Amino acid sequence: MAGPRAPWMENITDKDPQFWKDNTYIFQVVKDTLSDKLRELMEQNNQTSGERDEEKPLIADSTGGVHVFQAILGCELHEDGPASSLERYAYDGSNYPANTVRANGTQEPGDFEEIDCSEHLKNLLKYGEESLQRRVTPGTKLYQTKANDRTFLIGITYGFYPKEIEVKWDHGGVKIPLESNELLPNPDGTYQVRTKVEVQEGDDVKTYEYHVNHSSMPETLTVTYDPPGRSRQVGLLAGLLTMTAVVLLLVAVFFRKSLKKFFTSEDTQQRSCSTNIIHAKMSTFIKGRNMSGSNDPINT
Repeated sequence: MAGPRAPWMENITDKDPQFWKDNTYIFQVVKDTLSDKLRELMEQNNQTSGERDEEKPLIADSTGGVHVFQAILGCELHEDGPASSLERYAYDGSNYPANTVRANGTQEPGDFEEIDCSEHLKNLLKYGEESLQRRVTPGTKLYQTKANDRTFLIGITYGFYPKEIEVKWDHGGVKIPLESNELLPNPDGTYQVRTKVEVQEGDDVKTYEYHVNHSSMPETLTVTYDPPGRSRQVGLLAGLLTMTAVVLLLVAVFFRKSLKKFFTSEDTQQRSCSTNIIHAKMSTFIKGRNMSGSNDPINT
């Protein structure tokens, strides 16, 4: 029995209870058809067939040699046109002639007439609409590298969905041929693409532009390469200015507190000294009055 291989398919039976049963039948039809074609090809090539393998379309002849018949089956849906299907075959590693593109998106009688690929794909898109038809905007990174006295610019566009995307480099409005162009899947179901172009001798890397066109964005994104050296210098200067301002502020606060403490302490000492002098004078005056006795106007 067929089963889910992607997270969005785990609850697919809530929408179509017969989904896995129907697809198991489809896969069995494909398996049986491939096995029949393999046996037919072996007979056409005068290769004595052995026992039929019920688990996979692979049969060994009487000499112990193994023969394999392979197929790639698929279809595409286009927003602005009809669906197209694909069938490609190979026998023992060599291409086997077949009709590869069907304009109407269906199989010809006698092959896989049990399967309507385009309708099947439409149902899958409907079941997994939230995941399969989402739009995730990409991020971009540009950097420079050198190899064998050659300078390259590398552009990485990452985290986008769906995978259809257009990326290109140009210099002065002229499109530059790509040295490499790799489209890779990410673990979270999004994609990334990495491109590389060579910088011609004498060119300023800052005049190279990187363009990204994706269905998640309303317009083409254009990024100009900015060498990291200049950014580091600007960042370093800003950091030094900030640090200098902080140091000056701390010094000002320190001196302010020190001066305040100094003047507060001096005022306290002056007040204490004045108080002591007053007390001494009063004591002297009182002693003098006591010694004079009768001459004190108060006692008279």
